[in-house]
Amino acid sequence: MDKPSILLIGPAGEYGGREVEMNQVYHSLSKSYDVFLYSTGAITSHSTALDNVDDTSWSCLYDNIYKKSFTLKVLTYLSYFKNITRGNRYQYVNNKLAKEYFGFEEKAISVLKEKINDYELIFICAQVTSKYLLTIIDVASSLNKPIGFRVTGTIFYVPEELKSRLNVVNTFSYHSLLNKANLDIYHPQQSYLIIDQYAILEKQLLKIPLKNTKIRTFGFLGRLSSEKGVDVLLDAFKQIDSDLIIAGDGPLKEKVEITSSQNDNIQFIGFIKKKEIVDFFSDIDCLIICSLEETGPLVALEAMASGTPIISTRVGAMMERFEQRDSIYWIENSSSLDLQQAVVKIKDLSNREIMRLGLDLRGRYLNGYAKAKIQKQYLNFINDIL
Repeated sequence: MDKPSILLIGPAGEYGGREVEMNQVYHSLSKSYDVFLYSTGAITSHSTALDNVDDTSWSCLYDNIYKKSFTLKVLTYLSYFKNITRGNRYQYVNNKLAKEYFGFEEKAISVLKEKINDYELIFICAQVTSKYLLTIIDVASSLNKPIGFRVTGTIFYVPEELKSRLNVVNTFSYHSLLNKANLDIYHPQQSYLIIDQYAILEKQLLKIPLKNTKIRTFGFLGRLSSEKGVDVLLDAFKQIDSDLIIAGDGPLKEKVEITSSQNDNIQFIGFIKKKEIVDFFSDIDCLIICSLEETGPLVALEAMASGTPIISTRVGAMMERFEQRDSIYWIENSSSLDLQQAVVKIKDLSNREIMRLGLDLRGRYLNGYAKAKIQKQYLNFINDIL
């Protein structure tokens, strides 16, 4: 008997939180369903969304348009060579000429209609402001296709055009109740499930020996940007007599490089590959999350799996992950002084307290966020729709 077919669709790119989510959704469902991962933009085989996804199980809108239209293919070649042949050709199919004079958007909508028509259920993984979201919902609804919507990113506002369409979505999924509350205003009777993420390298992280010595080395892993609190982090560790390892990339990379060169206790190791995440958590004693805005973050779950103590702001899903628990050290305000005070507190812990903290964090991960548990939640999510 054929498996029911699911189109997992969203604006997947090369690397980021949404790409990790789409990959986790794909692997959660692919054993029980015929899942096809489809990006509404440009994507390459190197994308995090496509880790361990067969080449026959994914595609993207830009590539489909490129292959369907001879005129746009010619324009794409010109744009491709104008950009010194960087990337794949189809990444340039939405060039200015194509959009202004050759009906790119009309062709995109036509391709989306064909794709959506081929599947029994449409699983959207996107922000509420993502391009083509309204088109996907409208087309799926007109074809009587059931719709599941995994809302990614923090909801700051809901476009007017989307508000009237929310009631045609069968079920929503969120990281946290905090994010769901932002949509309740417009759709209070929605059907939903709260489904978090799991650590990508779960098996390896769970094998890291728990810390049982005083905390000396702190770590930051993430995008180097203001909303991640990188400025606060750097200012704090100019005043703290402890080592800090920073891993990541982003608009504040140059500032991090300069600060690390001027402060012996700050080490910048740049962007790290997935396989290097285990080494990162083996090398640090405590993870710092000083973000102003998050939906997760995933890095906290990786710390929990490794049994690494955490200092964090009250963002994203963090308060629900640690509700009524003293196994995390909070930064009440994302300020240098608050972070310094949290560092002092956690450095005062005894070896026994640190071991107990690590055990609690790892136990919390296994009980609530293990891969098998999250994958089962996604299966229940789909089973409730079909």
